[in-house]
Amino acid sequence: MVIAISGIGFLNYILVREYEERGFWATGFFGGLVNSTAVVVSITNRVGDFKGSDRTAVSTILLANSAMAFRNLVLAVLFVPVIFVDVFVPLGLIGLVGVLIAYFMNPFGGVEAPTELKSPFSIKNALLFGGFFLLVLLLSAWANVALGEAGFIATMFIAGLVSSGSATTTAVALFGTGQIGGEIAALGVIVGTIASILVKTLFAVVNAREITVSVFLWNLLLIMIGLGGLGLIIIF
Repeated sequence: MVIAISGIGFLNYILVREYEERGFWATGFFGGLVNSTAVVVSITNRVGDFKGSDRTAVSTILLANSAMAFRNLVLAVLFVPVIFVDVFVPLGLIGLVGVLIAYFMNPFGGVEAPTELKSPFSIKNALLFGGFFLLVLLLSAWANVALGEAGFIATMFIAGLVSSGSATTTAVALFGTGQIGGEIAALGVIVGTIASILVKTLFAVVNAREITVSVFLWNLLLIMIGLGGLGLIIIF
């Protein structure tokens, strides 16, 4: 899992470096595939440094969230194909709607947004991710045994506040060892993704209050869409 995450991160880091001149689309989407939290922190810290800063910053955050949702979808389906239907609708909707909103706010190539993404290819980063993943995995397994499915889902939400990638890989790993079922694994991936979207508003509050309301409302819309997609899966 650590190798898979690191490989995807490094591949998309190369894409960011290659297409950086494309502006915020590369920064937001490709950067979001590497680390959506890093993108949001970087952008909110630099609101005002580039043309059309408010709209560009909000659009970049939406793109980062969309990329994160697509990445989690691919990882979940890659390792647990049986949950394809359960995760495809909610995460696919989050990713698609986020891209569409970002496009209408700032069409492709409309502005240039700076990026300071650093290469994710390092022993330190791999060990940090691996260590956090191990911690979340152990806590989730314990919560699932001690508190049942509710404990597992709560752990996924808390993990998603820090790293939705860790939440996704944990859900996949526990399913692979037979500790949770496919539907619960899918729910864990979705909850972790939603938690990651939610926490992005906090960075706006701390670093760029002028865009806090917009970030909160658009992120809330993505969350509601994800929950709506989850509801459709449960109903049908």
